[in-house]
Amino acid sequence: MSSTPLRKLYRSIGKNLAQDKRTCTEMIAGLKRSADDNLAAMFRESLEVNSHFDGTKQPFLNAASLRTRTKLTSGSRGDNRIVYFLSTKGEVRVTGGPRGYSFHYVGRQVPPFRQEGAGAPRSGAGGIDYTAVADKTPVLGEIKRSGDKNAFYAFVQLLTYLSEMATANQVARATKHEEFGVALKHPQRFDLHVLLTDLNPRSATQSLIGQTHELADAFRKRLGKEAEEVLETILCLQMDSAEFADDAAPALHCDWVA
Repeated sequence: MSSTPLRKLYRSIGKNLAQDKRTCTEMIAGLKRSADDNLAAMFRESLEVNSHFDGTKQPFLNAASLRTRTKLTSGSRGDNRIVYFLSTKGEVRVTGGPRGYSFHYVGRQVPPFRQEGAGAPRSGAGGIDYTAVADKTPVLGEIKRSGDKNAFYAFVQLLTYLSEMATANQVARATKHEEFGVALKHPQRFDLHVLLTDLNPRSATQSLIGQTHELADAFRKRLGKEAEEVLETILCLQMDSAEFADDAAPALHCDWVA
């Protein structure tokens, strides 16, 4: 696939926290101006470019790739540890967010555009950190641990993945290969999860949590009616992994909803 505006943005950020804060601030301002060079325009263009990709005949990960990837265990580390918890807890409740919101884990490290013959990805080798279903709504989730990238970076990642998954061809592909365990229909709305885990409350990245909320609200408002075709709910969630692992009825706290 051609590199899209969102892919280019995604590759350019996450290297310097101060710069990410400036970029986020500039993007919020850009969404509020009348000019066309803003995050919503980048999303529209990326979605259009990605609409020409057709991998409907192939699953996102074939059987061989699934067999050879790193197994999730109680001793997994990094993002795999967080995904292991999500995968073994069944229904995951969310407190402080939409009333009664919960979801079920479906899969991990899903590469939107990988084609057979392009190598056998391992867990951690790239792709959407986790996929899930909230009621019948498909979920794309990105995990950011303490010392990892920030909420702003995760949100841009999620918009990039949404532009790659919400096209007619990709929705048909997901249904054909039962990627989410439920039938999807284009236009399809997705939930987006920014999942922040074990964050230091004194971390310099904390200020970007609220800033990213402002960005998500401004993005949704600027996208207008088009947002209603691809977006259901955007949630910023927090997990204390030790507490979550020990809880028989685990829950994540919602910092904000957009």
